[in-house]
Amino acid sequence: MWAREKAREKVIFPPRVPTKPPTHELGGYVGEYLHLGHGTATVSLGDNQLHISLAAFKGVLTHYHYDSFTMVFEHSALKMGELITFSIGADGSVSGVSFSAQGAPVVAVKKQPTVAA
Repeated sequence: MWAREKAREKVIFPPRVPTKPPTHELGGYVGEYLHLGHGTATVSLGDNQLHISLAAFKGVLTHYHYDSFTMVFEHSALKMGELITFSIGADGSVSGVSFSAQGAPVVAVKKQPTVAA
């Protein structure tokens, strides 16, 4: 199984640039990301690691390079990871996330915190 996972990584993932850290502290990626078809993906921070939940799936994000992370869901038949990439808006803050779902690209927009009046 491990060989198949490594083969998939070579096919789907771009070559890793190991010396390129995230552009933000991990807390900058925390939030809710909305997609009309897939619902809300929630990214949280715990034990100095990013976690993601999407519908019934929960998983851990491991830094890959730049603003890309590998995502492996817990308790799932999907043992192979996916690469997700956070996008940065014109103001420099994290504004969205993209990944693949069943071979189709998914782009979710970060929900902005509501400001009390």
